[in-house]
Amino acid sequence: MENNSYFQKAHFLNNFRETFLVEKSGKEIKEKVSISLQKEVDEITKYRTELEILKGKIGEEPTKKCDHYWLADGFDDKIENLPMVYDIKDTQCNEDLKYDYNYIVIRLIECIIEKVMMQTILNSYPDNKVYKLTLKEASMLGF
Repeated sequence: MENNSYFQKAHFLNNFRETFLVEKSGKEIKEKVSISLQKEVDEITKYRTELEILKGKIGEEPTKKCDHYWLADGFDDKIENLPMVYDIKDTQCNEDLKYDYNYIVIRLIECIIEKVMMQTILNSYPDNKVYKLTLKEASMLGF
């Protein structure tokens, strides 16, 4: 019976993933994006605070450009003050804290990029225009 349930789920996803479209107005989409944007802003604030706390515990400034800055390619003019990271290879002191710091920097960059993309949607979608969203897009927005 369990295999049949799995088959039905896979069948549903395969049949409707890209062909089932949900019509939503720009205003409806922007309302959902605004909620997500606020969550992203809150997360950015949380990460920046965590970075400052970790930097205080580590007792030295990070000096290396993050290897994950490629994530921000194309957003250079919209993103400022990306934090540096610690070079863990050259350290024996506070290695775990530096690893945690570097991981949070990557998460912060991802959140900042999400924020920029959400702001683009809010600035670009006219309220009265109707958009056809795929099932995946509609689900991601919470419809």
